[in-house]
Amino acid sequence: MQQFHQAHTDMAGAFLYCAAPVIRALFPGAERVIFDRTAQDADPHQRPRFLRIEGAHGSPAATREDADALDREGQALLREALSEVYAAVVHWNAGAVPGPWPWCVHSTYGFQDGAAPPFLTTVTLPPEQAPAG
Repeated sequence: MQQFHQAHTDMAGAFLYCAAPVIRALFPGAERVIFDRTAQDADPHQRPRFLRIEGAHGSPAATREDADALDREGQALLREALSEVYAAVVHWNAGAVPGPWPWCVHSTYGFQDGAAPPFLTTVTLPPEQAPAG
């Protein structure tokens, strides 16, 4: 069972290490990607919705409008990178284990206050340099 959990952890990290440089090339300073998973929580067939990219201390690095403003190639690159980030979320949810990883997947249920969706997933991207090993 430990190998199962370690495999999901390794896959989540691999997807994030592939996606992070692309996201940072499009939006310098990007540190976190936030998805709204409210619709998906109600119906697993729904896709999560990209909400925003944050920089240091929660500062906005990119909104959906910024993503939509990219040229065609940039939008395609971002779409692929976000798919990889969400693949990491899927592996994390399937059984990855928390640990001292340089990246993080964190899901929270919020309150319906009109400002934030009730189910968010925040993915902290790994640092710009891949770990040695």
